[in-house]
Amino acid sequence: MPGLGVHTDKIIIILYDKAIAYLNQAIRDLDDDNLPAAGGNVKNAQDIVMELNSSVDLDGGSNVATNLHRIYNFLSRHLTRANTEHNPQMLREAIALLEDLNLSWKTATG
Repeated sequence: MPGLGVHTDKIIIILYDKAIAYLNQAIRDLDDDNLPAAGGNVKNAQDIVMELNSSVDLDGGSNVATNLHRIYNFLSRHLTRANTEHNPQMLREAIALLEDLNLSWKTATG
């Protein structure tokens, strides 16, 4: 995973940043009682997580790849539940996990 190339590494970081931004906006939307906007922002973040998940190379047998795949699957389920329940705390949990992944990626590729 890390070391895919400078261009790919930057794209992954941008995707993490964008997913985090969508979820932060979804929390603001929930605070404003704008459920359609919140749902749209959570969906956008989920799309990013699914794209990241689809880019994981599980054929290489890497533990990192396997763990990322599990984390992305967890995030997808967690975001679905958060969106259904309109739960900002669950969105904050997803943000914290994405921020940790983003920091790890930046550290590994820096």
